Amino acid sequence: MVKYRWLWLAAGLNCFSALIVWHQWWWLIGLVGCVVQYVRFTDIRWWLLGVVVAVIVGGRATQLANCYYQIPPVRTQVTQTVRVLPDQWQVNGNFAQAIGTVKHHQYLIRLRLQTRQEQQTLQHLTTPVQVTVTGKQLPIAPATNFNAFDRRFWYATQGINCQVTGRIKQMSRQSASKVAYLHQLRTQLGQRFACLPQPLAGYAQRILLGLKDATLAPQMTTAKQLGIVHLFCLSGLHVNVLCQGLARGAKWLRCPKILITLLQLIFLPIYWVLGGGAVSLSRAVLMAELKLLPRKRWQLPLDPWGTTLVLVTCWQPSVLMTLGGQLSFLLSFVLGYFKFKSPVESASFIGLVSLGPLLHSVYEVNLLSFIINYLMIPVFERFMLPAIVVAVLTQGWLPWIGQWVNSSLKLIDQGLLALTTFPGEIHFGKIGVLMTIIVTLLTLVALEKRQFAWWGIVLMCYSGLYVMIHCPLSGEVTFVDIGQGDSILIREPFNRRVMLIDTGGQLRFPQPRWAQGTFTTDAAQQATVNYLKSLGIHRLDVVWLTHSDVDHIGYLPRITHDLAVRQVVVPAGMEKLTKFRQRVPARIPVLPVTTQVKLPVAELKLLAPVQPGHAKNEDSLVLWGQFGNYRYLFTGDLPMSGERQILQRYPGLQATVLKLGHHGSRTSSSEEFLAAVQPKFGIISAGRHNRYGHPHQATLDRLAAQQVKPLSTQQYGMIRFRYRGRQTQLTTKLHGDETFWISQPSNNN
Repeated sequence: MVKYRWLWLAAGLNCFSALIVWHQWWWLIGLVGCVVQYVRFTDIRWWLLGVVVAVIVGGRATQLANCYYQIPPVRTQVTQTVRVLPDQWQVNGNFAQAIGTVKHHQYLIRLRLQTRQEQQTLQHLTTPVQVTVTGKQLPIAPATNFNAFDRRFWYATQGINCQVTGRIKQMSRQSASKVAYLHQLRTQLGQRFACLPQPLAGYAQRILLGLKDATLAPQMTTAKQLGIVHLFCLSGLHVNVLCQGLARGAKWLRCPKILITLLQLIFLPIYWVLGGGAVSLSRAVLMAELKLLPRKRWQLPLDPWGTTLVLVTCWQPSVLMTLGGQLSFLLSFVLGYFKFKSPVESASFIGLVSLGPLLHSVYEVNLLSFIINYLMIPVFERFMLPAIVVAVLTQGWLPWIGQWVNSSLKLIDQGLLALTTFPGEIHFGKIGVLMTIIVTLLTLVALEKRQFAWWGIVLMCYSGLYVMIHCPLSGEVTFVDIGQGDSILIREPFNRRVMLIDTGGQLRFPQPRWAQGTFTTDAAQQATVNYLKSLGIHRLDVVWLTHSDVDHIGYLPRITHDLAVRQVVVPAGMEKLTKFRQRVPARIPVLPVTTQVKLPVAELKLLAPVQPGHAKNEDSLVLWGQFGNYRYLFTGDLPMSGERQILQRYPGLQATVLKLGHHGSRTSSSEEFLAAVQPKFGIISAGRHNRYGHPHQATLDRLAAQQVKPLSTQQYGMIRFRYRGRQTQLTTKLHGDETFWISQPSNNN
């Protein structure tokens, strides 16, 4: 009876929190259902408890919503002094980032380091510091592409909605409080672990301290593909192993049982700080503390899982709005509330229950993950984690142990990497929040009933969702917010054909070696690839590259690595360029084209180039096509001279949507061209605060003169035209009114 009280209370609090933050009607239905069940299993004393915690959660959720939705003022020149704990710094090349506190307010600090001395000072900090930063104060930018990671919400969950970007003016060391001392110890341990050989150093920092090491990124990518990344995030498994190790050590020293329990109760909160205090670690530590308490002797009506969720929700009302919190509490619920006949059954059911949240957040699942989890959990629990702990403890006086453990970890990494080449990965696509809740609840019911009929319902739900995602009745032409560059997705109904025009890219300038950071991802993976995978798409029939500028082809290696590309089409002459050949794998066929060459796609018509060239702006591929009832014209970086030639060859050319040449530069989109094409929308794909000042004011003036509606990825984020039959719907990721982070149009070229 007790567990049902806490269960319904926890579920109701999370529905209440989600209702306040997201304002979606189905959370109200869930809240009403939870309240009815809670009243059914409780009396007036529990009702009062429910009211009290509901007020707390409501207040915390309102704070979260205000932090997320309210936009703080912009200040172009600001000097801000904050206190930063030593384990908050992240240094990558000449870029540094930290979370600082001033008068109970938190700020995200982003710095461009001027010298190598500044970099080394931050990397070797072991004490709290007071930093004075001069620069700009800006709100944290929202997600600008559909289904992209929302940085603004993530920081809002930590009470942060403002960032200060600039340089260090002054920095002084501060004395450490008792809690700050633990952060100081965490930093010192992290620096000590970094002296170990790789990958042991990265595993020790991540598994024992919750610190992220960029050198471990390939291993984490492999773990995500195989569905075992949860093993490398601090959670109940790690806490249980460490507590058991502490208990065995105390027993070996012949300590009494009550002293062992007391040592564990003291160790857990200390380790919570040393481990970084993540949601999964918070859940594990609280549950372990509650289980250690003599609940029966003290007659405490506590259910460890439900009580923990209630307490964590009061502290962090967004706990179940993130994948980490969802998996941590969901898997611990399954292990605590259900009984399994064997480890195989346990691993299988855990995989099935976690399937919904995983598909909502990462869109893919590997069928091998069920088997790999069954095999890896004992390996991790009985070998990897204890071996890493022993290697760390013997680091200074028995280095051969660390070398042996490191070699073993390398063998495990190689084995896991080999498993990623096996078939079994399902590119499912993203399922919505409501459907994620429904299929997860149905899976829990099926797990409780253990009847084929219920498992059949679950299977039908997933099958129906798969068909809906992979056989959509609508198509789309989508302009990805890729920054300063172009990347355009064309997807036909039922996913008959999926094409990409340009990949985007970032121009990098030479920097000294100390300033060169380690980057494990890029804009193409975060925007284009992520969006395609959320649609269940893992292959591209054609990639069109309009010309050879880096901001159009720079991310081609990422696209060809993460997606199956069947063909690349380029303007004739570009196939000979070294900077292009270095980016395209030899396995992918390349088709150089002019207007005399038959295209592999009948839906698009090639208007330029007429003859081979050097793949410069004037040699850009120009494509025209009709999708639904809208006609589209894609011009690459074509200048005005090229526009005049096209009008001469195609005097009746018209389009509903025109992708403006050269990112809205005044050297393209002449008044004559706009008057002839008569577009309704002019798409500008340009980066925010770009060094070229795109789009130029002269271009915007010409659009206004021809009554063309400008749609810029700077202002609207991803721009999507979704069509079905003769109907086309325009949607943008942003509303267009958040202009606080966009540079003003420039009159310069």
